[in-house]
Amino acid sequence: MTENSATNENKFFASMNSNVREIIEKEFEKKSYKAGEKIVEEGSRGDSMFVILSGRCEVVRATRKEEKEDIIATLEEGQLIGEASLIDNSPRNATVRAANSVEVLRLRREDLDRLKRSNPEAVLVLYETIIIQLASRFRSVTNKKDALSFWFS
Repeated sequence: MTENSATNENKFFASMNSNVREIIEKEFEKKSYKAGEKIVEEGSRGDSMFVILSGRCEVVRATRKEEKEDIIATLEEGQLIGEASLIDNSPRNATVRAANSVEVLRLRREDLDRLKRSNPEAVLVLYETIIIQLASRFRSVTNKKDALSFWFS
């Protein structure tokens, strides 16, 4: 990433101080996807995570009838793709594709490992930021489940 990068304006990086953000952003690679392109595929090895810079992505899962899929979420600027697989080495649990033109920052496992060795304090800030987003997603799912339970129980 360049010094004059999009991380200054991105929601994911907003809570990081500029020194930590500068250390972390050097490990990311900017990538672009066209509408319909897969960013990650369900079941594949999770060797990277992505921060959405611009555009919108659809999270899809195969239905029991393999030829169909359900859109289970929409992700936008500042949200993450693939963070759980990067952290726990599990296969991707969904496919994420670009709904329109999308720009992301990709952090590969080997770059994260290098950062762990060179600057563990920066990795702690990165993990805290990821955890905050995961907690927000968890609360959102819980609230939706509670609302459905209210109406359908």
